[in-house]
Amino acid sequence: MFATTIALAASFALALALTPLAGRLARRVGALDHPLTGRKSHATAVPRIGGLAIAAAFLGGTSLAALAAGPAIQGQRLVAIALAGIFIVAVGAVDDMRGMAPRLKLLAQVAAAALVWAGGLRIEAIASPFGDPLPLGGLALPFTLLFLVGAMNAMNLIDGLDGLAGGIAAVAAAAAVAVGVRRGDPVLAVTGAAVAGACLGFLRHNLRPSSIFMGDSGSLFLGLVLAASSIPVAGQAAQGTELLAPVVALGVPVLDTAMALFRRAARGAPIFWGDREHLHHRLVSIGLSPRRAMAALVAAGAVHAGFAVAIAGATGAQVALLLAAIALLDLAGLRAIGYLRPGVIDRLIAERRRYAVLRFAVRVAATRLKDARSLEEVQAVLDGAAPAIGASRARILSSNGPRVGRGGSLTRHGLRGERPGGGSLEFRWNRSRAGLDRPTEMAAEMLSARVAVAVRRLS
Repeated sequence: MFATTIALAASFALALALTPLAGRLARRVGALDHPLTGRKSHATAVPRIGGLAIAAAFLGGTSLAALAAGPAIQGQRLVAIALAGIFIVAVGAVDDMRGMAPRLKLLAQVAAAALVWAGGLRIEAIASPFGDPLPLGGLALPFTLLFLVGAMNAMNLIDGLDGLAGGIAAVAAAAAVAVGVRRGDPVLAVTGAAVAGACLGFLRHNLRPSSIFMGDSGSLFLGLVLAASSIPVAGQAAQGTELLAPVVALGVPVLDTAMALFRRAARGAPIFWGDREHLHHRLVSIGLSPRRAMAALVAAGAVHAGFAVAIAGATGAQVALLLAAIALLDLAGLRAIGYLRPGVIDRLIAERRRYAVLRFAVRVAATRLKDARSLEEVQAVLDGAAPAIGASRARILSSNGPRVGRGGSLTRHGLRGERPGGGSLEFRWNRSRAGLDRPTEMAAEMLSARVAVAVRRLS
């Protein structure tokens, strides 16, 4: 318990002190989150490599705890978590500073998960609370990688409001501490305490209005560490409740990710394509302020964390009852914010058909853009493509220009995505932006990406 306290206090103090330094570094290297897309809720550029401070605080806290506790927590398991965490925070920092293709980032996440596996943390068997352990055999590696990559992406996708990802991670880490203490697992308790302390110190600077974001460097790191710390060393079967506990503790981001994957698959949209229908978007759309939406989701995360602790100490029918209870609560919550309203499947199917038509129009324009030999020819392609996606006009601007309000009939898409410079593509719509459906917004974003490639080629 002494080592856990040291990890909590040290990581909190380090995060509190290092986060402003990370903000200054971000401004110096240009790692800023610019409000150049409709999914942004902030008005000015904000530093976004706060994950460096979180990771440094975690490593400092666990190191001091290891020195204080001695052999009880020193060893292969903690080293594997630290090395994989350093790798993924570096990957996230590169993405925060320069951008990274989604497939390359996914490959890096798999590599980080493979480091955890190579360090001896493997899910080789799942011991059901109802019977004998179930060996995974050849499925052990893919199961472990999927578990870790899923946790990283779940935490990454929930990072959409000031303080949200940090708050969710903090309550999940508190559950890890409780489970670790109950089971006599000092590594789980110490890593959980270090994550909680780092997140609480970071939240001092990340609550609305935020002066810094954690970025992918922080969200990927937190997802990896929270998941990896729950895996036993090789040769020890993970109990069913050992794997259920972290999944339930991260129930809010896991549920949000599952809903996002379902939406995108139903629409026929790319898996990596963002939208404005995450849990926090829905809460804001029904009238909650961003701060209250964040508080509501962190409170939901705390409820999940409490269930995770209860599940970790339960067996047999108790586990089934607890899982049924949290599932019913989640279904009630989803219904309350409109996810399960009648006709939602029909709407997604209709959007899928519309998206297929719009995607065909974008493909035709992309083929013509490859043959364009001047910016005038690019503009000619746009003149033909704009009506096909429902716009009355599309034109290239030399600068990103001011952000366009949601109520207007104009939208602008930076030709460098979320980064300034390189110009923008402005669409004038036949109706207000607030009336645009998601397939139309996606078509505009996809066409902008194709135009960006053509402009870079011609430049």
